[in-house]
Amino acid sequence: MAVTTKYSGITPVAVTNYKNTRRGTRASGSTTIYTSTKVTTTFEEGTGLPSYKVEIIEHTGPDDKTGTVIGERDPSNPNKINYNSNASLNAKRNRDAVTTASKSQMNSSEMRKEFAENADDKAAYNLAKGSGNEATEEPETAEAAKGGLNLSQLPPIAGKQGSRSSFDSLVVYPIGLDRTGQDVIKFDMLEYQPKQFNRGGTLGFSERDQNRNTLGSVILPIPSGIGDANAVSFGSNSLNPLDAAVADLALSGVTGGGEGLKGAGQNILQTIAKNPDEAKTGLGAMIAGMASGNKDLLTRATGAVLNPNMELLFQGPSLRPFNFSFKLAARSEAEARAIVKIIRFFKQGMAPIRSESNLFLKSPHTFQLSYKHRGTEDHKFLNKFKECALTSLSVQYAPEGQYATYLNGVPVSYSMTMAFQELEPVFNDQYPDDNDESIGF
Repeated sequence: MAVTTKYSGITPVAVTNYKNTRRGTRASGSTTIYTSTKVTTTFEEGTGLPSYKVEIIEHTGPDDKTGTVIGERDPSNPNKINYNSNASLNAKRNRDAVTTASKSQMNSSEMRKEFAENADDKAAYNLAKGSGNEATEEPETAEAAKGGLNLSQLPPIAGKQGSRSSFDSLVVYPIGLDRTGQDVIKFDMLEYQPKQFNRGGTLGFSERDQNRNTLGSVILPIPSGIGDANAVSFGSNSLNPLDAAVADLALSGVTGGGEGLKGAGQNILQTIAKNPDEAKTGLGAMIAGMASGNKDLLTRATGAVLNPNMELLFQGPSLRPFNFSFKLAARSEAEARAIVKIIRFFKQGMAPIRSESNLFLKSPHTFQLSYKHRGTEDHKFLNKFKECALTSLSVQYAPEGQYATYLNGVPVSYSMTMAFQELEPVFNDQYPDDNDESIGF
């Protein structure tokens, strides 16, 4: 079991530029940093199974072949980078971009060929780069081993030529908002990713990759009236004593076999023996009602009904909706172009995608929303969002009540209203373990 070390190629990473000022760290436009990934094979004691040490290297430019190790992917959470003191401010502040770049570097054919020779190697390698749910076998091998259809191995459906899958990396309105240090809302567009069936011990579906490359991003001021509404569904349910007894017999027979069925039957007989008069009246009226077709015979004869044992029971979660309204007024030609790009970003992003053959319609792109404190870090005191679909978008081109444009034809102002809905519910275990120092979802 030889220890292998391999370096990826050096790739540019587009990031937000940060500067240290006397008033603190502030965002200032965008820039490019250069990174590569160093992967070293290690082996677990006792089992000899492979694992990988993944280090991030920052370079001063594309010609800096040596670079400096700035951190290591966390073995317990590969999508997290533990930076050291060598990391630049831009690398630290743009952790997601650096992580995504490292994942792409590790996914190159040269790197995978070096480290992923068999199923165990592939599984460990996928885990190390933060894609633990990726397939580890060729389609034929996987199907033979697991049986049945593996949906993850179906050939992808290509979008019709001309379908757009990339937008400007970042559009900001008003221009310069990202350099003010104000709180903002950010919209990252993602390619829709369907969930796959879990294989290997757990039922249900795997989680979507939360570190997918963004197709484009928009930053806007936080509008007024923001809020959220968490809801779950409860409904009333009834189970009278007779139905409960029958259910107990059936369940006991399934779970406990003959002995379980016998025990449940004895319990029912003991209950009847303790209340012979009530049992006689109830059973007699029920049997007579069934014979006569009058289900209310017990009530007519005694003025009583079987105890319904009514209870409010949990029925399922709900998917949260979010609505936003923005007033967009151009103060310059550059700002007018930004507004047009923003409206186009959301309109085209929410449009369904035709397949090349027109036989299928692919899901529109989705969006990851986030409130940013001082424009950079997730806001702890406002709600977080799960991945969302943009379900409706309306634009008013004359929100002031009268049509007016600048000389180049750009309307003086626009009004844009959007409705989003999360793709999946929020679960108890998904709230951060932070001593209740944040709102969470």
